[in-house]
Amino acid sequence: CHGPLPLPMATGKWPLAKKGEECELFVGGVGVARGYRNAPEKTAAKFVENTFGDGGRMYRTGDLVRWTPSGDIEYRGRTDSQVKLRGYRIELEDRVNAVSTRDVSTDPTSGAAYDNYLALAAAGVAGAESIGGVFYFANAFDTVTTGADFVVTYAADWAAGSTGFTGSLNYNKTEFDSDPTLVFNTEDTFDFENGTPEFRGVFTVDHEFPGGFNLLARANYYGSYENGDTNLNVIQEFDPVVQFDLEASYQFEDGFSVAIGARNITDEYPDKADPSVGDSCCGRVYRSDSIVDWQGGYYYLKASANF
Repeated sequence: CHGPLPLPMATGKWPLAKKGEECELFVGGVGVARGYRNAPEKTAAKFVENTFGDGGRMYRTGDLVRWTPSGDIEYRGRTDSQVKLRGYRIELEDRVNAVSTRDVSTDPTSGAAYDNYLALAAAGVAGAESIGGVFYFANAFDTVTTGADFVVTYAADWAAGSTGFTGSLNYNKTEFDSDPTLVFNTEDTFDFENGTPEFRGVFTVDHEFPGGFNLLARANYYGSYENGDTNLNVIQEFDPVVQFDLEASYQFEDGFSVAIGARNITDEYPDKADPSVGDSCCGRVYRSDSIVDWQGGYYYLKASANF
């Protein structure tokens, strides 16, 4: 870790950072690549001479980190501003799915379910008396996932410290690439392709004040998604949700730190499940398989020490 910033690039000397200083992370060793293909100027800027050890090259990651008093490397952001756009396509074949189930019961009057329990017990399965059903899994279907990530980072220095801004937006869509009716009914097929948000985003502001005090704020965005009933007569659309996190922390010189914060500080919830769809009952008002947190706000006070 080389610092303090800015580094004296003109001299080619890379001073080691002191504990507590923000610095740029360099990577060295036999695993460092030779450079960028057909890009000599970019290679010269990022792959620099290693003035420590047995020579060789170091790679300038551009990651802004801090060497904590306990010796850990703490990520702080980027030394530059970046805009990244990445697309992807993932083809998966023979995904595993439960294709059949067998009930298990310790009740001697339950017929086949009791026979299944006896078979599990005879096979020495631990906890057989607590098992209510056995699932049979098989390679059953293919899918194609397409998506894109858009990420923006920006670092700024102020009189009152340094601030890192990070914004990311993800689009992700998964569809069947084989006949789903072999293993899924109409409802399961619809929910598999539409039951999670296609758009998700995270925006983070991380500010470090002089003296070890740090403040972090984050907004988590979940786009809309849908859920259908057995014959798709009723389709519920869930509205987008934004949940906010906030944390304030202080790092002492001896490796001890304290933090107070909250996850989902405004106590936001997803839409309640429509009872007519059939995925809520018995006191449960939210979809239990929703990736949008439905547990409400989480507030904490913590202290940590590194030895």
